[in-house]
Formats: sequence, C-alpha cells, structure tokens
Amino acid sequence: MFRQIAASVGRDRLISAPAGLLASQIEALWAARSRAANIPSYPIPPATGPIAFASRVPRTNVVWDHLIYAYLVENTRCDEIIRRVIFEITHGERFTVPRRPTTYAWLRSTEELFYSFGQPLLASTTVSQLRSDPRKTRRNAYFRMFGMDLNHGTDDGGPFPYEKAEIANRDFITTFEQFLRETWRAIEHSRNSAGPNPTDAGVIANLALRLQIMLNERRGGSAVMPNLAREEFSAVAVMSWIHLLIDFDNDVLIDLQALGTSPEERLSRLSARVGIPSHAHSHSFFILAPLVSRLLIAIEAGAFSNTAGAEVLFRLQPTPSRIRGEVLEIIDHWSRVTGRNLKAIPVTSSTVAATRQNTTSSAAIAVVPRQGMAPSAPSPNRNGGVSQGTL
Repeated sequence: MFRQIAASVGRDRLISAPAGLLASQIEALWAARSRAANIPSYPIPPATGPIAFASRVPRTNVVWDHLIYAYLVENTRCDEIIRRVIFEITHGERFTVPRRPTTYAWLRSTEELFYSFGQPLLASTTVSQLRSDPRKTRRNAYFRMFGMDLNHGTDDGGPFPYEKAEIANRDFITTFEQFLRETWRAIEHSRNSAGPNPTDAGVIANLALRLQIMLNERRGGSAVMPNLAREEFSAVAVMSWIHLLIDFDNDVLIDLQALGTSPEERLSRLSARVGIPSHAHSHSFFILAPLVSRLLIAIEAGAFSNTAGAEVLFRLQPTPSRIRGEVLEIIDHWSRVTGRNLKAIPVTSSTVAATRQNTTSSAAIAVVPRQGMAPSAPSPNRNGGVSQGTL
C-alpha cells in the first residue's frame, strides 16, 4: 500500500507526511479499491501517474495487498520492534534523542495512525470496546483466512492470547504447498521435448480452484465480498507503513542509528537496540510478502482455476510469463522459512486427496521450529480441532 504510493509521491515525502494527510490518503485508497476491476488476470497493472495527498485515487490505479502480505511481514517481528522503539523514545532518552524534524513527524504519524485507540469512522480503524488490541484482531484474521498463527508469541515467550474462530481455512498450508509443488513439477519438465512428462495442468487448476473457493468463502462467497476486508486493509496498512520505513535509508533511520543495505539489516539493527530479536528469515519474509500477495489475489480472482490459466504458471511459449519467475522465487523462499523443500517432496495420490478436505478440517499441520525454539503445543479450538500452522 504505502510502498506503492511512495513510488509515485516519493519515499522521503511520504515518511514525513502529517498524520491527517496520511489518514486522508488511506481513506481514498479504501474508497477507490475494487478487486474485480483490478485483477481480471495476472499480473496486476501497476499504478501509474502522480498520486496527490488528500485526493481521490482513480479506481483503476488502486491495489492494496492481500492479507498474506501483512501476515508474512509481521512474522519478522517488525511490529513489536517498532512498538518498542516508539515506547522508548516517548518515555525517556535511553534509546535516543531524535534530531531531525522528519523523525518527529514520523513518530507522531505512526503513533496516531497505528498505535492509538483508533480514529472513529476511518476504514483502517478496527479498535473498539469489543476489539481492544489490533494485534489480536490481526491474528484472528490470519487464523481465519490461512489457519496459521504468527511464529512468535508474547515478549516473554508465552503464547499470544486471541480469539480463534470456529471456522477457519485449516487446509490452506497443505493446499497451497501442494499447488506450489505441482507448479514446480510442471516448470521442471517444461523444457522436456522427449520422454515422459508428468505435468498435469488439470491438477494445478484444481488446486488453484480449491484455494480460490476456500479464500473466497472467508470473504463471504467471492473475492469482492466485504467480510474481513477492513481487517485486511488495516493489517496491510500498518505492515506496509513499517515496511516502507525500513525499505530504504532515510532521516528517521539516521536518528535511530539503524542504517543498512537491506530491510532485514535495518530491522536487525533496530531490534538489537531495543532487545527484541527479528526473525532469522526476515530476508525471505520481506521477499515473499509482495510475491505471495500478488499470487493469492490472482488465485482468488480465478486466474489459474482452469487448464488454460494454469498453463501460464509454467509454459515457456511464446515467452515465460512474469508469474512463472515469481512462483519459482516463492518456492525457494517458502522452502527456506518452513524447512520443507517443495522441490524434493514427491507428489502422491494421497497428498493430492488430502487437499480436498473440508476447510473446517481439524487436521494438524506440522511446525518446523525456527530460531532454536521448540514447537508450541496444539491450541484447542471451540469445535474441538487443533491448529499448529505457522511459518
């Protein structure tokens, strides 16, 4: 969201924008967004032309990321780190005394927009007496849409408490990974001109359709229905704002003594200063976030839910598609963060059949511990099922 806007208005200008103007821009994005108008096929057309603050953005130029973008970015622990940075600066001088006006503008905008009690009537506000903590709201949305929790709990290492919905896409991980495996298999054999070729575009299309149905179900029946839309919008807004900060060297990071050559390096330097470690695979999470977002938006729109669409994912003729290269990158980095090599695990009839389970299945998904942490115990849900899904 904010990284797309910054491409038009300038990153430094956006970082130092007043909270009121940013709020107006966020509302313009919400008002102008239309999934149906923007994602008939892959890839999504990029926004073009200048985007003025406090003005309505043309409908055809607006795209906010999929909820998976927020989930993947938040797994780096960037939210906890930025929370601690703002806490330290606003409660004393132990962390630093900012010297630049840009830093004070960023601090005020960030606190008012994303760490306050919420501004009434704004689409990005999901805080109320019923939902007092936006972190819990995001985790609830992640669980409902993907059957996954974040890979970290509270600051003291305990589980983060939040309301787990009875109905959730607990088969998302198995189905999505099977989709990636089948696509890799097709890409691997796409250059075969002789001999057996196990590629089956129909299987890929069926898995894409399965993903389309389960994701659309959570939205209310289709990609353009409103269920979870505000939760997605709010989550993407805060994570894209944080992502923008650490995406490039700027005055704020000079004050925070966190300059670096990559987002993960800048985040790591911030994390070292506040004592909250960033995730060891932050590099992969930052790469995955926009790529998987674009892929899932296209899947929800039905771009690959038939044989012709599925072939776009792996065919070489007339030329390889952009999505082919992006899926290869997704497969590589998804394998790194999960520890599951999607290129090596063979596809069997039993694993294909497993993807056809009901979205409310209680089948548990194995968790690969990261950063030396032991896997957490299964968390019981109201319907008696368990979920261990995470990355």
